[in-house]
Amino acid sequence: MDFVQEAWHTVKPNEPFIKNWHLDAIAAHLEAVSRGEIHRLQTWIPPGTMKTGMCTVYWHPWEWTTRPWLRYFTASYEIHLVQRFSLDAQKVIMSPWYQERWPEASDLNLEAATYWNNKQGGSRFATTPKSTGTGEHGHRIVIDDPVPARAADNSNDLLVDLRTLLNQANEWYDSTVSSRYIDNAEM
Repeated sequence: MDFVQEAWHTVKPNEPFIKNWHLDAIAAHLEAVSRGEIHRLQTWIPPGTMKTGMCTVYWHPWEWTTRPWLRYFTASYEIHLVQRFSLDAQKVIMSPWYQERWPEASDLNLEAATYWNNKQGGSRFATTPKSTGTGEHGHRIVIDDPVPARAADNSNDLLVDLRTLLNQANEWYDSTVSSRYIDNAEM
């Protein structure tokens, strides 16, 4: 949580950070994942309450402060979103604030918003359920909203779409993502 408060300005320089108990709870659970105490974590909170920021933007740079070799496989339902989340994490890592403290993690090779890495072997891959993940693997698999929230609207047409989208996301997970995890005992 301390890291997020300090790093906040690198992504949102003109917005104040507002601390709340739910952010402490998310941070505690992410720390437990980092320690290997939790192997699968789902975070369910309302839109606009920092789930993406905590899990998809700030957690990755925080973990790289001690383990810059970690590889991330990230996804969201639309490519522009997952690219934005990836670029926000990049902003944190490329900021002078971060580079002064963790230079070994901040020496990046920037190939694209959907893939970048550092010189310690760490990387970040960004994709969607409509895309692929073949050939990419991660110590961390972070899926932020595999289907859009608007698909859960109560209208019958959208419910049909929701079922289709959920089936597609589940098929993508089962056929691709489930085999992308790097199980590393030294984690």
